Amino acid sequence: IVGVLELGGASRPIGSYGVCAALAIALAGFVAVRAASRARLDPYVTYAGVAMVVGASMASAWITFGVVEWVRTGSPSAFSRGGGLVAFGALPGAALALYVTKRWLGLDVVRVLSLSLPGIAAGHALGRIGCFLGGCCFGRPSEGWWAVTYTDALVPAASLGAVARHPSPLYEAAGLLGSAGESPDAVK
Repeated sequence: IVGVLELGGASRPIGSYGVCAALAIALAGFVAVRAASRARLDPYVTYAGVAMVVGASMASAWITFGVVEWVRTGSPSAFSRGGGLVAFGALPGAALALYVTKRWLGLDVVRVLSLSLPGIAAGHALGRIGCFLGGCCFGRPSEGWWAVTYTDALVPAASLGAVARHPSPLYEAAGLLGSAGESPDAVK
């Protein structure tokens, strides 16, 4: 937990995963709008498209979480108590929003996506760092000096016992940051 937000008499913890996810979305959106503007595409239409994709992706990821928890527990209570997001669940929402953006706003979504790939990769890397900090994704047991042991009872990795594990989200983040440095024009 990074901090606690006090609002209207209610306290809400702010987790490291949420902070990393918010930064990832902001970074990817900034890169998309900036790249579109440099390519002489309408930055305002691009911004509207990014907002639609983010909103639809978040809704779709939340719905997927609720369905997964419903199947896992046999109860739809995840929909009423809030909860998490499932990254792969964002894809249907993003695809629908891209279709709507192309159809209603006339945005060349394929070109904007191509120009946005470095920002998407860098944003995904930030998300993977959030996964590492949140302990929701973890690797196989390891005896290496770089291995990580999760002990906080709230962290999913800790439910498997105090076992040192590969920090696999950090491996993926490093690869994503490497690919973020590639120019979309260099990829053929």
